[in-house]
Amino acid sequence: MNQYFDDIEGEKLDDQQRTAVITDEYSNLIIAGAGSVKTLIILAKVKYLLEKKCKT
Repeated sequence: MNQYFDDIEGEKLDDQQRTAVITDEYSNLIIAGAGSVKTLIILAKVKYLLEKKCKT
């Protein structure tokens, strides 16, 4: 799974960002400042969920 997080649109996610991606809840609140790659986390979450759903 680490390889997955090493290339999200050419960026590497840190541990907190990875946790935000794999947290499987009905809703998630992510509080982060400017330039903290929030959009990248959303893209990673969508990719993660699509890949997860397609495997089941």
